[in-house]
Amino acid sequence: MKHSTFNLIVILSLFSTAVNAQSPGGVAGFVKWVNGNDNTPVQLTGAGGLTFIGVGKIQKEGEQLLWNVSTQAGKTERVQTTARTANLDKGTFMNYAGRDTLPQLRLYAYSTSSANGTRGTFHVGGMTKEKLPVKALKNSMTEYVVYDRALTAAERMRVESALALRHGITLAHSYLNSKGETIRNYYRLKTYNHRVAGIIGDATSKLDRTIGESSESEAVIKVSARSINDGASYLWGDNAKQVSFAADKGNGKWMQRQWAATTTGQPAELLTLTFDTRSIHQLQPLDKDEHYYLVVDNSGTGKFPV
Repeated sequence: MKHSTFNLIVILSLFSTAVNAQSPGGVAGFVKWVNGNDNTPVQLTGAGGLTFIGVGKIQKEGEQLLWNVSTQAGKTERVQTTARTANLDKGTFMNYAGRDTLPQLRLYAYSTSSANGTRGTFHVGGMTKEKLPVKALKNSMTEYVVYDRALTAAERMRVESALALRHGITLAHSYLNSKGETIRNYYRLKTYNHRVAGIIGDATSKLDRTIGESSESEAVIKVSARSINDGASYLWGDNAKQVSFAADKGNGKWMQRQWAATTTGQPAELLTLTFDTRSIHQLQPLDKDEHYYLVVDNSGTGKFPV
C-alpha cells in the first residue's frame, strides 16, 4: 500500500491571563480604535508623539496614501504611504525595503516620540491638499488604532499581535497577549515563522477567534473550535517549504512543508484541523490505495514516531 504523509510539529507551553478593560493588546489610552471603514478625522494634541498601527488590503499597482497629519492651516505635516513614511515639514522620509514581496493584506506601523511633537488633524485615506504623487487608499483600512503618544517597543508588539491574529498576518517578532506574555516565541520558532495564524480567546483585545487561517496564499491549514476559553490560544506557522511530497524512502512520501504549533492554556476540548489538499503540488492525483496521514510530534523536536 502506498502512503502520502504530511508533518505537523506541536510544541506546548502554558501560561495564564486575566481580563482587563478592552484595548488592543491591553494597551490603554488610544484616541481611536476602529475595526471597519471609519475615516473620521482625529485631533492630536502633540504632547506625547504619535503611534499608528493598522491593517489594510493594498492594491499592487502604485503608491497609496494610508494617512496624513495636517496643521490647523491645512498644511500636510506627516504622511505614511504603502511605500514610505515622510515628515514633509522637515523634508525627511524613509522607504520600506522588500515591500513588493509582501502579501496584499498587510500591517503598517508608525511611531514618533514626544520630542518631535505632533499636533493637528489625523486623517486616514483620502488625499492631501498638496496633491502628492500617490493614489488614494481604495479599500480604506480594515482595522487601525491611533495613540497620541509614542508606544514602547513592548506595547507596539502587543498591539500588533492583537491585530495580526485577528486578520491572519505574520509578524517578524514574537506574538504577545494582552498581559504582555509571549504566546509564540519568534526566536524559538524562526524557521516556522511563515503564514502564522491562530485561534485565541483574549477579551481585552476583543479577540474571540474560533476559526484561524492565514491571509497569505498557500496557507492550506485552517483550525477551528466551537468555542475558546479566555486566556487560551493555539497558534501555528510553517517552514516555507513546498506543498509537495519528497521521494518515497520506504516509509511513505513525506510533505516538505511542516508546521509548528504553540498552545497557551486550554484552547478547547476539540480542535478541527482542515487541510486544503487542492493546493498540493503533484503531477498525479492519489492512487486508489494512497491516503493522507497526519503525523504529530508532541516533543517539538521534529522527530516523528514513524
